[in-house]
This record gives sequence, C-alpha cells and structure tokens, in this order.
Amino acid sequence: MVFVWSQLTRGDPAYTLVQVSTNDLVMVVAFAPIVAFLLGVTDIAVTLPAAASTPAAAAALAAEVAVVHQHAVGSCEGTLRASGDGLRYETTHKDAFSLPLAQVETFTIAYTEKRLRLKQRGGRTWNFTTRAATADPLFVFHRDVDAARPR
Repeated sequence: MVFVWSQLTRGDPAYTLVQVSTNDLVMVVAFAPIVAFLLGVTDIAVTLPAAASTPAAAAALAAEVAVVHQHAVGSCEGTLRASGDGLRYETTHKDAFSLPLAQVETFTIAYTEKRLRLKQRGGRTWNFTTRAATADPLFVFHRDVDAARPR
C-alpha cells in the first residue's frame, strides 16, 4: 500500500523502499521487548555461569536479611543468614533451622510477590517475605547466596 501511495504522489521509489525496509527492521527487532513490556513480564531469571560458583565464593559468603517466615497459618519473624557453612534461620519461634548449601534443592525468588522460597533436597520447603516496601533485600540476598551455592 505504501508503494501505491508513493506512486500516486509521484514519490521517489528508492526513498520509499528505504523507509519501508527500515520500518520492517525496527518492527522485527523491537517487537519482542515491546510485547514483554506490555504484558508485564517481570520475573526474569538470570543464570550465572558455573565458574561463578566456586568453593572460594562459598567461603566468602556472609549475607543476612530480616524476613517473615510464612506458615500455613500465621507467620514468625527472624533473620535468614548465609555463610560458607550454609543457611541458618534464626527466630524466637520453634521454626529455627540450619541447612548446608549442598542440601539446597531449589532457591528461588518471586520479586513481584515478595517471596523467597527455599527447598531442602527431598525435604521441607520454607517461604519467606519481607516487611520492606519492595523485595530488594530478598533479591540481593538471593543473588549473593545463589552465586556461592554449589550446583
């Protein structure tokens, strides 16, 4: 249709061809990011290369975050700590635990839901959230632990 209108207006065919080609290339390249943005895709998984997860990284691990442990009914507050020895949840409630990094089966974060999920190999699953306005503290903790965690 663009070429028809260009011909009717006695336009330059070479200029029209360049315009249409440029427009087509922009649509092809920009289509996926625009659709992702408009659909609200927010949980993006970033996988670090295997070399990032080394014994030295695990030994240097020292992170902590204030969390709310979500129970089936109710919740309790405490601190989730990570070190070269593993993860440790400290609370005055009976749910305190320690878990070696090698025993972690899954360790995920759902940023928009402000949820950090920890699953022990062949065992229990813990769900944590934060009282902070955003999930940033959970995200930073997850990033640091995931980088040091053996695969």
